[in-house]
Amino acid sequence: MNRADELSRRPDYNNGKEDNKEVTPLPTALFTKSITLDHSIKEYQNQNPTEVEEGKEGHPYELVNELWRKDGRIFIPNDTLR
Repeated sequence: MNRADELSRRPDYNNGKEDNKEVTPLPTALFTKSITLDHSIKEYQNQNPTEVEEGKEGHPYELVNELWRKDGRIFIPNDTLR
């Protein structure tokens, strides 16, 4: 396998030293809240199938990762999870 060594690389080539200079890491707590919310919605959808079916009537919802979605958005029946 041919691999480039230090001498064969162009001097103006980006070596990646500053890749993360303008990056702000997000706190883990934000992701935990998202997972918790998805879990709550999934539980609600599973515990209230009649309400979910009524809400889906006439709309092209699809089951993705155990959550009913329309156009990539999660279906929340009657705004019950506020």
